Amino acid sequence: MLNMDDWYTTSLGKMVDEQEKAILEAFLSKRFGYYIVQLNGHRNLIEQARVKRKFVLTREPYLWATACAEETALPIQTDSVDVALLPHTLEITKDPHQVLREVERILIPEGYVVISGFNPWSLVGARRLLSVKSTEFPWASQFYRLSRVIDWLKLLGFQVDVVERYFFVLPFQQKSVVQQAGWVDALGQKLWPFWSGGYMLLAKKQVSTLTPIKPKWRARMVSSESEVTETSQRGDFGCSKE
Repeated sequence: MLNMDDWYTTSLGKMVDEQEKAILEAFLSKRFGYYIVQLNGHRNLIEQARVKRKFVLTREPYLWATACAEETALPIQTDSVDVALLPHTLEITKDPHQVLREVERILIPEGYVVISGFNPWSLVGARRLLSVKSTEFPWASQFYRLSRVIDWLKLLGFQVDVVERYFFVLPFQQKSVVQQAGWVDALGQKLWPFWSGGYMLLAKKQVSTLTPIKPKWRARMVSSESEVTETSQRGDFGCSKE
């Protein structure tokens, strides 16, 4: 079985990784704050973020993980996070709606969420249909249309600010295919953006204009890594040793 970690070490995975990191860097370069949280720790994508405190929550005990937690029940205080990053997180969870509800809960007013995903209406999506019995990433994961994810976000009060599309090459591991990524992606961005294999969006948690917001001291989320996991009603989220 090829998991997400292994796939990102392949020729195709490395290409996608470079593209996603470049887009993410552009998204985060002008956004500052106290806390950024990444949900799904197969890669540490926030190491270079210009945010004071960085937390990676994972299901498994990765070396760079801050703590282990389920994305559907985050051990984080409400209205305490400036930026939440979901790198293909919705695709590997059983309840994407609950994950987004949790993200909306933990984000401060006008906080940002960054979501990346694979496009089912693309060559990557077609390849997945041909691999329905596969247990490998990304073919075994669930792909969601960009428009569908945007609808989910709007229902939760988010405003989508930016959408970037990438991954236009054929979804095969041959080096000759990957080497053509540069000009194929440049052409795809101009001529057929709807068919991109991947997308990344940046959305802001909106504040209702009907209720005035009074100045309020912002409670700290955590004071150290050991305090990321709450011990109250959210349960024990220790790392699985399996």
